[in-house]
Amino acid sequence: LTYALDSGDLRIDQSTAQINYQGVSANLSAGGQLVGESLTGSGNIDVDTFSPRKLLESLDSELATTDPDALSTAEASFDFMLSPDAISISQLTAVLDDTRINGTVSVAGFDAPAVEIQLKVDEIDLDRYLPPADQSVGSATSSGDATATGDDALPEALRDLTVRGELGVGRLGVAGLTISDFSAAARLAGDQLTGSGRFDIEKFSPRTLLASQGTEVTTADPDVLSNAEASVAFALSPNTISISELNAVLDDTRITGTASIADFDAPAVTIRLNVDEIDLDRYLAPADESGRPVAASGDAPGDDDLPLESLRELNVRGDLGIDTLRVVGLTLGDFSASLNARNGDIRFDPIRLALYGGSLAGDLRLDATSDTAK
Repeated sequence: LTYALDSGDLRIDQSTAQINYQGVSANLSAGGQLVGESLTGSGNIDVDTFSPRKLLESLDSELATTDPDALSTAEASFDFMLSPDAISISQLTAVLDDTRINGTVSVAGFDAPAVEIQLKVDEIDLDRYLPPADQSVGSATSSGDATATGDDALPEALRDLTVRGELGVGRLGVAGLTISDFSAAARLAGDQLTGSGRFDIEKFSPRTLLASQGTEVTTADPDVLSNAEASVAFALSPNTISISELNAVLDDTRITGTASIADFDAPAVTIRLNVDEIDLDRYLAPADESGRPVAASGDAPGDDDLPLESLRELNVRGDLGIDTLRVVGLTLGDFSASLNARNGDIRFDPIRLALYGGSLAGDLRLDATSDTAK
C-alpha cells in the first residue's frame, strides 16, 4: 500500500483477501490505484463451492423447484478490470449443478450504461428449475391507479441503458424437449429489443410428449406422431417476431416454411408452409365397423359452437403447398391453398389440386361477420 502525501494518490499493489457472506466464501486478489477521484484496478475473484438453495434460505427467500436437488452447488471464478468509466469481467467460469458457463461481461459509460454480455453454456435442463406442477406461480402486483406504458414503464436509470448480448447453449432441456446448438444475439435499448438466432429440436415423440402433458391422442395409425424434429432460425424486433427458416420432419413428412407475427397489440400473422407428402388418413380417429371415423361424443357443431368473436379477431394470411396429399382414400397432387382471414371474413382462395390426371380449382369462404356464420 503506497500513499503519496503531496498528491493524495493511493496505490495498492497486488493484495489478497477472503470474503465471507452468508456461508459463501470468496478469495479476492486485486491491485489498483486512486488518482484524485479516478479509480483503476484489476484482479481475480474465486468463489468457493456453495449451495444457492441454502443461500436463498438464509436470506428468507426459499425457491421451490421441480427437482429438489437443483440449486445444490455452484462455484465461479473470473478476472475483472475497472476504470473511471468502465468495468469488465473476463475469463468467467461458473458451475451451477451440472451446468458449466463461460463468458465475459462489460459495462461502459456509467451515466448511460452500455452493457456487453457473451455467455456460453454447455447444457442445462430448465425443467428442473421450474416450480412444481402443483404449485401456482404468483404474479407481482403494484399499487396505483394506472399501469405505466412505453418509456414511463421503465425506471429512470434504465431508459438510457443499452445491452448487447450473445448466448450459446450446447443442449437445452425445456418443456420436455431437447434443444441443441442454440445461438442468439440480441440488443436491448431502453424497452426496444431486437435480435436473431437459431436452434435445433432433437428427435422426440409428439405422442409421448402429449401423453406426459395429460393429452391422449388416438389415431387410425397408432404409429404416427412417433417421430419429429426441427431446425429453426428466428428474428425479433420491437413489434415483430418471425421464423425466417423452418425445416421440420413429422414421421415421414418433411415441412419447410416461414412465419411471422407483427403488431402484438393486434397480431397480424403470416404463414407459408411447404409439405412434400402426408397421408392425413393415418392421423384421423380410428374407423368404426362401417369404416367411418369414430366421431367425438356430443352434438354436431353448429353456429352456436363456433367462436365467432375469436374468428373476427383473426388477421391471418397464409399459403400452403403439398406435393402429395392423401385424404379419405384419395391421392391429390400439387395441392395449394391461400388463406386470408380478417375481421371475420375467412377465405381459402384459391384452392388448387391435381386428381388422377385432371385438376380442380375453387375456393371456400366462412362469413363470421354477423351473429350467424355462413
